[in-house]
Amino acid sequence: MSKKPKRRKAASPIRHTTKSSFPAMAGTSSAFDMTNLLEQVQQVQAEFVKAQEALREQVVEGSAGGGMVRVSMRGDHRVTAVAIAEECVDPDDLEMLQDLIAAAVNDATAKVEELTAGIAGGSLASLGSFPGLEALDQLGIQIPAPEPGVEG
Repeated sequence: MSKKPKRRKAASPIRHTTKSSFPAMAGTSSAFDMTNLLEQVQQVQAEFVKAQEALREQVVEGSAGGGMVRVSMRGDHRVTAVAIAEECVDPDDLEMLQDLIAAAVNDATAKVEELTAGIAGGSLASLGSFPGLEALDQLGIQIPAPEPGVEG
């Protein structure tokens, strides 16, 4: 009876090094803590959700015609009130009134977008303090800004 030759353990295809094998993360600490980064992102996300909820409660007013038509709009783009001055209502010129209403809605929408951008910018700006975030960007991992008007 012949003896079977001893098998060697196959070399692991995974190399364990102290330096990152990702070129984008070269020079970063070997103690890059993905769990910590994800926790921080979740905290920012929670803050952002709170900011979105607060934004829904904000009310802006758009106007046209020197204030003859006013539109109140919430931060979630819902129109809550429309006010039209009596002298603006001319049954023979409805087109002018329609244009003024459209302009007032557009003005209110622009103001909501400004509020949204301010809140989004403030929440997302805090992401810049995360260690290694620039490395994620170099790896092609993007953290998208939420679209205005989209409810979570």
